[in-house]
Amino acid sequence: VIIFSHLISAAFSKGRQIMTLESRQEPMAPEEVPEISNVVWQRWVRCSLPVSITAQALGLQQTRLSVVQKHLTSLERCTTVADFLKTYAEVREKLLGMDIFKDVSYGLEPLPGGGRQQFQANLYLTEHDETSAGLSLTRDHSRTTPELHFRKNNLLGRAWEVGVLVQGPMDEHRQVVFSLKAKSPFFGDWQRWSLMTASRSHDLHSLSHERVTGISFAVSIGRHLCEVGVETRNLQPQVGHAVSDSLKVDQGESEKVFLRHECNLLR
Repeated sequence: VIIFSHLISAAFSKGRQIMTLESRQEPMAPEEVPEISNVVWQRWVRCSLPVSITAQALGLQQTRLSVVQKHLTSLERCTTVADFLKTYAEVREKLLGMDIFKDVSYGLEPLPGGGRQQFQANLYLTEHDETSAGLSLTRDHSRTTPELHFRKNNLLGRAWEVGVLVQGPMDEHRQVVFSLKAKSPFFGDWQRWSLMTASRSHDLHSLSHERVTGISFAVSIGRHLCEVGVETRNLQPQVGHAVSDSLKVDQGESEKVFLRHECNLLR
């Protein structure tokens, strides 16, 4: 009886020591590479304990690393888990807005071989390679104009989008537009360069033949879209038709420089 009572007393004493040890260890941060429990994770997020994050991109096949490098750098600059989650939400929105990734997700885990405050952030990317082409018809007064468009997304893996628009081939309405859009520029959300040449015919005007060539540059920064360009316009009458004195000032070539700004208030 005395031996049995000593065994029961030792068992209860050992149980109290285990419970005390667990209650003391629960608030501590992870030491090496354990699985982070929900309790510990909430402590990292809410208490904003300082951390060191190393980020890498996984899943890139055609896209170059330079396209997402600045976003990885912004994640590595985070000093808390809460800051990382906020930055990740912004990075995910920007990457999906490029239209070259179908899905973006992340994984945050302790860095193997690192300290208890060092984390490895994995950015999982699913690429979206798209090439589209189409043919349509445009009805304008008494004319029907065919329109051919082509678009290649993520050209050369550099987040470039190439677009070609061809209208015609009738002399009354002929137009060719070539555009190159950079979705990961040095500044702004995206940049676009455009080259355009067009020829049109005006039935109810003495200067019936019009030819336009132009170049433009546009950049999107947040809610703002700015575009600047130059156009060269050439107006000529039909062969053998006279032009009135009031319209002679418009005959020939003229240049126009334009600046356009748009602001999206509902964004």
